[in-house]
Formats: sequence, structure tokens, C-alpha cells
Amino acid sequence: MKKKVTKHSVPVKESSLKEKAIKQSPLVKNNSRFSILILIMSGVILYGNTFKHDFTVDDPWLISRNQQVQRGFEGIPDLISKTTFVDIDSIRVATPYRPMSFIAFATEYQFFGNSPHAMHFFNVMYYILAVAVLYLLLKKYLFKSYSFHMPLLISLLFLAHPIHTEVVANIKSRDEIFSLLGFLSTCYFLFKYLDNPKIKYLTFGVLTYFFALLSKENAVTFIAIFPLTLYVFSTSGFVKIAKITGWLLIPLISYFLIRYQFLQNIPHQAIQPINNSLVDIKDDASLFATKIFVAGKYLLLLIFPNNLTWDYSYGSIAPQKLGNLYVLLSLIVNVSLLIFAIVKIRRKSLIAFGILFYFIVYSITSNFFITIDATMAERFMFIPSLGFCIILAVMLMKINSKPNRKLNPSFITLVILILTLYSVKTITRNQDWKDTETLISSEQENSNAVRTQLSYANQMEQLGNTQRDAVTKKEYYNKALMAANKAVNSYPGYSLTHYVLGRTYLNTNDTTLAKSEFLKAIDINKSNIKALNDLGVIYWHEHDMDKSADTYKKITEIDNKNEKAFENLGMIYFFKKDYTNALRMYDITLSLNPNNSLANQYKKIIGEEFQKN
Repeated sequence: MKKKVTKHSVPVKESSLKEKAIKQSPLVKNNSRFSILILIMSGVILYGNTFKHDFTVDDPWLISRNQQVQRGFEGIPDLISKTTFVDIDSIRVATPYRPMSFIAFATEYQFFGNSPHAMHFFNVMYYILAVAVLYLLLKKYLFKSYSFHMPLLISLLFLAHPIHTEVVANIKSRDEIFSLLGFLSTCYFLFKYLDNPKIKYLTFGVLTYFFALLSKENAVTFIAIFPLTLYVFSTSGFVKIAKITGWLLIPLISYFLIRYQFLQNIPHQAIQPINNSLVDIKDDASLFATKIFVAGKYLLLLIFPNNLTWDYSYGSIAPQKLGNLYVLLSLIVNVSLLIFAIVKIRRKSLIAFGILFYFIVYSITSNFFITIDATMAERFMFIPSLGFCIILAVMLMKINSKPNRKLNPSFITLVILILTLYSVKTITRNQDWKDTETLISSEQENSNAVRTQLSYANQMEQLGNTQRDAVTKKEYYNKALMAANKAVNSYPGYSLTHYVLGRTYLNTNDTTLAKSEFLKAIDINKSNIKALNDLGVIYWHEHDMDKSADTYKKITEIDNKNEKAFENLGMIYFFKKDYTNALRMYDITLSLNPNNSLANQYKKIIGEEFQKN
């Protein structure tokens, strides 16, 4: 008697991974609950040490200092309709249109306030949920004709991969988790629809894809992944796949219309080299070589997830040449993988599917097709790494040649070794994400990234400011000075690096070098108000009132609501005994802030002087 083939089973490919025709035991039949329990426990073990972590890096800007989020449920309408502009410390800041994570933050704030511990807990729970949905999708639909170990193996590899630590341990990256959750849910409902063609399953698929799109714009690439997945893991024809995918154009088009509505009035901001050093490379050949270099670096991090970092800003990746051996190797490997996948996908190869999945999702952040506001980031590998985990699982299962579900000892040993190495690296890497200070300090010494050095310099300066002991204070200031110098050497054309270096010189009472750095900062960026302000202070202490006044006048021309600049001008005019102009400056100061005590005090003194005369 022939074995009955379900209408969505996959044609026989990679037969060594197929299930053998054996009688299933009750344990095997009910292994889904047990496997999900394993995934939940593993997720808590891997990321439970983040539950007591603080807000890190950009978290405060998006959560505790975001005025819409701080309104809880009341702020949700604005987060949906105005999320491209968030109010941070009374300043309007343009952000990408990703309302779903903001809504989650506002909801959590409503119940838990600004508790980073609660939000870290939810980050881990959402991650575990996404992995659980992945397992169910793999077991019930994508890999139901393959070895029953495959879904759990892929899910565990994905769960434990250390490159995910930036996403899970950094609350800000909730958008990546939501995007993945939406994608996996959509795939689940599409295959559910194939098994049971009820319109409600297709509707759920449309809604979950819309959820993914509203979570992060990288979900746009999924429109190519859906038909690819249907082709590889079902027997549906091209026409049927096209019809199903066509439904998903509804949320995609809706997303673009909504996005356009909110973004059309936002002025275009040029990408800064500090964020993406590629824009600073003028030679086309070198630009292409550096992009290939980054592509190779991503692959290397997936295979050997060591030396992880939060910061790939200017200085972390040097411009490359086409003749560089690493660049050539990266080019050969990436092109070979792509050619292999294109050739083998016709035969529904799992490895080809994993490769294409990786390249399609990676394409939007690769800087090859559109230039984004980052040279590189480990969070960009969060979803593409699923393709890598599928490939790795397939290769591992090929080692397992034992029939009737018996596992090869070599296979077991290798899987345990990989998962152990992944787990140890993930758990230890999570410790670096404890808080911003720990994260920066853990990487500063071995990093050339400018943002890391500037952040470390700021951190050391703040610590120095709190010290009473002169020797300890000087030690912190010297550490700040070394980091600031490193930043300037890496990126001498960046105004902020010179400003931070100037400030560290100012802390060590070297006003000559401080003034030199402030002037360099202003020469690069005429609108560097902080550098102008500190330069004005130096001129004041040098008793050069005219230069000090000119400096603060420049600030008022840049920002006509700068209360401190008008206050300082009033002080300068007062000591020059130009009471008329001093009074005028204090009147402007009080119009900006009627409660400015210094302006009120000196205005009263000026009034008394006028009475004497």
C-alpha cells in the first residue's frame, strides 16, 4: 500500500532529512508542548540575566524621555498619528514610522511606570513567543515531512545565537522582535489557509503582515519571502501562490500610503558620516569594496559570533580597496552563495532557501540598494540569521545518518557543543548590556568607533566631576582626554570630536588647547552652540569682553530663544557698564523665562544705577 501524501507535502528533496516510515509513539505525537517548554526554559536561562538591567544607550530617548510614551494610554493616539515626531525633553525629534513598539512602551508604562526591569522582561517574553511561533510554523507546516528533530534544532539555534543579544538586551530594538513575530505569524496563517482555505486565515495573515510593517520597515522585504516560502514548502502552483501573495499587497500598499502621509512634510536630512562612514567615501571602487567588506563581516559574525559591539560608527570600519584579500574572499563567497541558491532553488533545496532568505532580508540594510543611517549593526542580522540557522541545521542533520529517529553520537556532540558555545557567549554578552556605562566601558579600549570614544570621554568626565579627591578627579579627566584624542584622530573632520576634546582640556585647566579645539569645532560647524558657549566662557575669563560678546551674539543669531546666551550678553554689557544694552539683553532673557533670577537681580541693580545717575 502506498503511503498517502498530503496535498502540501514537499517533493522528495534532501531525502536524508526525511522522516522514516515508522510508528509514532505518544511521546513523539505530543512533542510540541515538550519542545515549546524547552524553548521557554532555554529563553529564560539565556536572557533572564537581563531582567535587572537598566535602560541602555538610546532607550531613555525613546521611553523615559519620550513625552508621548510617558502619557501611557493617553499618548497612544499621538504615537499612531504623530510617531514620526516624538517629543523628547520638550524637543521635537523626527523618528522612523514604527508605532507598534512605541505603543507597547506606552502600555507598559501605564502599568509599570519607567521600569526598565519590566520592559526587559517583556522584551525577553516577546522574543520567546516569536521563537515558539517559529517552532510551530516549522513543525506543523515547513518541516512536517522532515526529521522531527529539525524544527526544534532550528528554533534552538536561532534562540541561542549570540548576534541576537543587541536586539533582546536592548529594549529599543523591540521593533525587530515585533517585525519577526509578524512575519512568522503571517507565514503560519498562509499555510493554515492552504490546509483549510477559509478567508479568516487569509485575513489574519493580512493583519499580521500589517503588524510587521508597522513594527519596522524591513518587513517590506517579506513580500518576496512569502512566495518563496510557499514555493519551497508547498505543492501549490505559481498561480495560486501569486493569488495568495496578492492579498498581502493590501497591507503593503496601505503601509506606504500611511508612511507617505506622515513623512511628506518631514525635511530630508542628509546621512551623517558619523552614523554611516560609507557616505564619506568618494571613490566608487573603494565604496563598493567597503560594502563587500561589510557583507563578509556579517557572514563571519554569523559563523563566529565573537567580538560583538553595539557601535559601528565612523572609525570602526576603514575604507577598503578591491585588491584587499578579505574583500576578494568576501566577494567570492557572497557571489558563489547567491549563484548556488538561484540554481538550486528550482529543486526546492533547503540550503538554497536559507541563502535566499538571508540575502533578501539583508538587502534593505546592506547599503547596496539604498543608503541607510548606519554602516553596519548586529541588529540588522536578527531576522536574516534565521536563514543561516536553517542552513546550519540542515548541514548538522546530514551528519545524523541513523535510521528510525536514533541520533548519531557525533551529531549529538556537535549540536551540544554549538549550543553551549552560543549560550555561554549570549549570557556573558548580556552582562555588557547592564547599563550604558558598562556597555561603553567594556568596548572602549579595543574600539576605534568614534561614538564609543566620545561616549566614554563623556562618561569619564561626569565621573571626574563627582570626585572630591583631586588625584582621582585628575585620573578620570585623563581617561576622558585619551578617549577624546582617539576620537579626533579617527575623525578629525567631525565638529563634536573637537568640542569634546576641548572640554576635556578645559577640565584639566589647559585653556589654550581648549580654545584651539573649540575654534576647530566651530570652523567645521558654524552652528556648534556648545563650542561657542564654552569659547565665550574662555574669552570672559581672559577678560576679552568684546570677543566674548561676539561669540554669544553668534549663538543668538543661530538660536534666538537661547536664554543663557542673552543672559551672558547681559552680564558682559553690565561689566562693561553698558547698562542700556545690558537692560535690553535682560529684558529678552525675561521674555524667554520670567523666572530667571539672575536677570531679575541685575535688572534691579541696573535700575538702582540709573537712579543714582
